Amino acid sequence: MKAVIPVDIFNSANKARQAVGQNTISQLADLSGVKEEADKFIADLAYSVQPTDDGKKIYAETAAETPFIKFLASVVSDSLTAAAVQQAQQQVKVEEDRQAAETASALDAKRKADLNMAQTNNRMAVQVIGAVWQSLQPEIRKQLLPLQRAWISKVKADCRVEAAAASTDPLEIQTAQLACETRENIQRTEELKRIQEQSPQPSGSF
Repeated sequence: MKAVIPVDIFNSANKARQAVGQNTISQLADLSGVKEEADKFIADLAYSVQPTDDGKKIYAETAAETPFIKFLASVVSDSLTAAAVQQAQQQVKVEEDRQAAETASALDAKRKADLNMAQTNNRMAVQVIGAVWQSLQPEIRKQLLPLQRAWISKVKADCRVEAAAASTDPLEIQTAQLACETRENIQRTEELKRIQEQSPQPSGSF
């Protein structure tokens, strides 16, 4: 038996099978023992014939479970479901795009919130270390000033490196740098407090 499958049916059936992870029509034909020649599929087919009572016609019949018949039925079925499969894929893609957009929006909001928090914490840390620095005796501030300036430069440089390694997102980099500077400011504040505690207090007049 020889069956000619139109190109549009052949292609649509292949697309439908590919969409659900099945093999191609050509591979299905090979597994079914069907020979493929261009747009033709050929296979031996066992059938029975029987003439009508008047002998003018002959009816041929084959088993429905014949591999070749099952192969042709699969091609037709896959071709008919191609449009539905494509529509389902489009709906899945639309939903995936929607979820991706929601996730991106949520991440952006989180990055902005994290940055805002980092900015707030940094302002507070700067204010505290500034207050502690001003509370030091003038002579101690004068002695510590070169070291303090060097410390500030080092913290800026170190935190830029740390932030660059933390992320490639501009907001996340800025957040990481501020968090680093805040951490260093807090540690330096504690050091200045210890220096203040250990330094002799000026004697007052009565």
